[in-house]
Amino acid sequence: MPSTCSPILLAAILWGGACSRDPARAQTDRETYVALLRSSDTPIAERMDRCLELADPALRSDCALVTAEAAPRQGAGRIEAWCDRVPAGTWRDECWFQASEQARRAGDWMRALALCRETGPFSTDCRQHLWQLALHASVPPEGPAGFATHLETAREVFERFRPLLAEDPEFEERFWLRWFQEGFEQGLGLDVSACDPLPVRDAARCRLAATHVYRTRLDRSLLTSAPSLAGFCDRATKDPTVAGVLGFEFGLVEGNPGSIATPSPVLDEVVVQEYRRLCDAPTPTGRARPP
Repeated sequence: MPSTCSPILLAAILWGGACSRDPARAQTDRETYVALLRSSDTPIAERMDRCLELADPALRSDCALVTAEAAPRQGAGRIEAWCDRVPAGTWRDECWFQASEQARRAGDWMRALALCRETGPFSTDCRQHLWQLALHASVPPEGPAGFATHLETAREVFERFRPLLAEDPEFEERFWLRWFQEGFEQGLGLDVSACDPLPVRDAARCRLAATHVYRTRLDRSLLTSAPSLAGFCDRATKDPTVAGVLGFEFGLVEGNPGSIATPSPVLDEVVVQEYRRLCDAPTPTGRARPP
């Protein structure tokens, strides 16, 4: 009779029983697995061989992955040198991902990107992880007030990664949307006028990011609080603008300007869209639905 177990959390495998038809073999596999994880003096090649002898596929794969990750600490070369020995599938893809991370930490961006291409379904996440960490370091800690002064630093980061990610046609727009979003998220307030001093193209990206942040904050508040949603819908019916729903969009009291958005036509359109989506009404009073 074949095993009917499916991959689950490793802890459940360890303490709940490995996927094996033979309970005695399953117990031996678990004991061997734990012993190998704790072994720091066994040569990596020997440890990998012993991992691959485990009968349970989940334990075998995870053991091989952990062993590959331990290779640099034991002077056995880079992680990537061992990934081909990790059984194919999720664990091997994760091995290549960790190898890319190792290359990134060493500042070898080209090698990191090349390793990302080996990560199978994680390839997009792997590439994004590379540039998003660098992007995050360039975001102005003071928030939108620092957009203009930190823009050149962000451009340097963008230019560093653009040739590496030339195969990704959406990289440029995703990079700048993420940069401005992270800037707006540095504080509770949201003032789109911070975009005004920027060059035209950057200002447009900045305003788009502001609408994303505002919509996310609205959804987070309104979809988790019935009183907030009721107040928002009531106010938006009468005045579908940021000013009209001020104090209700995040369930906050009025007079707390540091925690709510500054009225803006850019954000007013978000209020209209969210009203239509959340309040089950065709269009707010006084506003014609766009064609």
